[in-house]
Amino acid sequence: AIALERATGETRWKVDRISVVAGYATPCIRELAGGKKEVVFFGTGNGMTGVDVSTGQINWELKDALTSRTVMSPVLAGDLIIGSTGQSLLGDKLVAVRPPSGQNAKPEVVFEISKSIPLVPTVVHEDGLLFMTCENGYVSCVSAATGEYLWRERIRGSKFFASPVWIDGRLFCVDRRGDVIVLTAAGT
Repeated sequence: AIALERATGETRWKVDRISVVAGYATPCIRELAGGKKEVVFFGTGNGMTGVDVSTGQINWELKDALTSRTVMSPVLAGDLIIGSTGQSLLGDKLVAVRPPSGQNAKPEVVFEISKSIPLVPTVVHEDGLLFMTCENGYVSCVSAATGEYLWRERIRGSKFFASPVWIDGRLFCVDRRGDVIVLTAAGT
């Protein structure tokens, strides 16, 4: 990972990452107490990592959180970071991690789930719920706090690589054929 000075293009900091399996997860920025920020990276070799945006210092790392390929981008769900891992074109594990804060000096795995997990589509977090579309045609809703499945349905004939979008209480899902499936985005 590398940070560049916007005005000059010069290297500001660099953090070595271990490359085991190609991953495509786009990092995200997480706001910390006191106005600080960190960038959250996913990768098979380093798992989940939080890096200080200003200095490049590694704030925390959970190496065994993501043990296979990572494609889905990190999702911030309250105080949790949600990520997935998988092989080939299917996800096999979604994990929710509480990064360290205050007295909590180490990152903590809050839950892991393994049914109908997306590898490519990024999960949507809204109203305490996680909505997932999966490459094999399933759409699911789980509690963001516990990982409990609230519902899980297969959309006949659909396979998803695109991430769903939440708009005004509806989930818009575009399948591989370009069909748009619109679902009520609720926990029941």
